[in-house]
Amino acid sequence: MGKMILVVDDDLDSRVMLQAYFEADGFDVSLAEDGFEAVEKALEMHPDLILMDMAMPMVDGVNSVRAMRQHDELSATPIIALTGFGKFYEPRALGAGCDAVSFKPVDFSTLSPLVQHHLAP
Repeated sequence: MGKMILVVDDDLDSRVMLQAYFEADGFDVSLAEDGFEAVEKALEMHPDLILMDMAMPMVDGVNSVRAMRQHDELSATPIIALTGFGKFYEPRALGAGCDAVSFKPVDFSTLSPLVQHHLAP
């Protein structure tokens, strides 16, 4: 069984694209479509890494990450923020507890090494 990545994005195409890429790279991938579902799944599954979209309706990525960081079992889980809003979300994401920020549209030549770095033993 490979390392588990939780992909959180309100856009179905983005979720499917990220799932396909990382499964082809040997990871197990679980999906969540909003920040509320993300917290529930993260607590249930204890993923090795979370890819978190920042701009989502209802519960956004910033508030979802803050909620996750309140739980001891998720306090050290690497979280990479994904945002299509450029530098706007970067300080908010890092301030909420994300470990890194990657920008959309997703560039796997930068995202994949970032994921590998945060999953390194």
